[in-house]
Amino acid sequence: MKKLLLLITLLVSFVAQAYEPLVREDRVWVYGCGVPDPDMKTPGNAEVEFSGTTEINGVVYHNLTSLGHPENVISLMREENKKIYRYIANNPYYWNMWNGAVSEAEQAEYNAREGCNPGEILLYDFDRELGDPYMSLTCGNSTDQAVAPLAIVAMEPQVMLRDGLHPMRQLNMQFGEYNPDYDNSGLPIYDGIGPVEGFLDIPGCGPWCASYYNDWSYYLDKVYDKNTGKVIYDYKDKYGYMPMIVEGLQWYYERVVTDADGTKRTIGNVSYSFTSEVEKDGKKYLAFTDNATGETAAYMRQEDPLVYQWINPETSQRPVNDNGEELTENLLYDFSITSKISLEDYYTQIFYVKYPIYTENGEPITAFVDALKRQRIEPYACSVQHVEFSRGEESVGHGVFVQSVGPKTGRLFEPLAPIDGRNEKYEIRQLSQGETVLYRRAQLESLFSGIEEISTEEPENDNRMYDLMGREIRNPQRGTIYIQNGRKLIAR
Repeated sequence: MKKLLLLITLLVSFVAQAYEPLVREDRVWVYGCGVPDPDMKTPGNAEVEFSGTTEINGVVYHNLTSLGHPENVISLMREENKKIYRYIANNPYYWNMWNGAVSEAEQAEYNAREGCNPGEILLYDFDRELGDPYMSLTCGNSTDQAVAPLAIVAMEPQVMLRDGLHPMRQLNMQFGEYNPDYDNSGLPIYDGIGPVEGFLDIPGCGPWCASYYNDWSYYLDKVYDKNTGKVIYDYKDKYGYMPMIVEGLQWYYERVVTDADGTKRTIGNVSYSFTSEVEKDGKKYLAFTDNATGETAAYMRQEDPLVYQWINPETSQRPVNDNGEELTENLLYDFSITSKISLEDYYTQIFYVKYPIYTENGEPITAFVDALKRQRIEPYACSVQHVEFSRGEESVGHGVFVQSVGPKTGRLFEPLAPIDGRNEKYEIRQLSQGETVLYRRAQLESLFSGIEEISTEEPENDNRMYDLMGREIRNPQRGTIYIQNGRKLIAR
């Protein structure tokens, strides 16, 4: 027997995560062609779906076809017990390649071991233990397909995509004996979605052509539900999407009051999650619902990296823009907002983006980031924004916001809670999806350290000014944030 290439999968453990089937007729896979780039804007040049079935020797296969062209069958695939099989006996190129690499006796042994019917190969096995090898096809360009040594190794235990948590595995080339330390920048494969580089029905296309044919590569641009149009996967999600407005996510808060002596007391616990989708003023929102009472606290939607809340005209005054048009929603969070310290003047910050957040009476409060921190905490890479609020020329407070989690204090839809004067606060305790805990407070605390805790030890009515590092300054330039009498102010 020729030295066959092995595919070994590491099944990473995760809690209470239902398996997502891959072979299904309610999704569309959109592919682009080019060197993969997270910022690539090129639209996909191929769309495929499963449409209809074909029976061969009593076995039913799903037809992988071009979108809207069921007669254009690309391949035949079936799924059983978390294993994905492809029928290749009807493809002379793949079938001849397989027969040339694997003898008839070896094929019989392979079929018995992997549960293959005659004419099939095993593409993916999402239930394989580490050290259990199996063979599969890979490809390079149109003239360089082969039975290649591949191994699936864990890249991340799980990542949050647009339809929920998915285990992510990385497919790497392996030559000879399996080496767990060998990495050739292979491609991730997700349950229910498939490889993000290469094609759904050929597992090795991504790493092979990305490693050896850098002038082109097929990449998965998007996966969407063809019935609703909902995007399930976007190419940006490759390294872990960071959603906030996602059905099923649950926010757990502690209700905290501060006594006159500064002591904090927890007086109760509440939890909220996004439930049903509703349409308001021509746009679709998810209801943010109290899990205990079933009452809807807000209606929200997300256009990355922007999060909007619908303004209910029965309970809040709707603001009017400069053109006299009534606004139907409030931009709560903008995770594209940033700031930069000028190289010419260390103390000056240039604010690239400002945006208004409207209070319940329609009054605009300006928000902008005075510090930004990015740190990976599974399953996200978090952007933490320290946001200053101002009413006109007056600084009115400060808040900390974590992408996909929301404000450190205050409920998700209450960005002004830290500055609105109420004694009772909501403090985030945990973020979960189903039984899977995504964040606990202890995991997030490291992200919250920084300028929010800056204070001075000078006596009251000390009018000296300090920068955010605690150093005394004089005559701060316009836009500089400084500390005076224990308050953070902005030089105007």
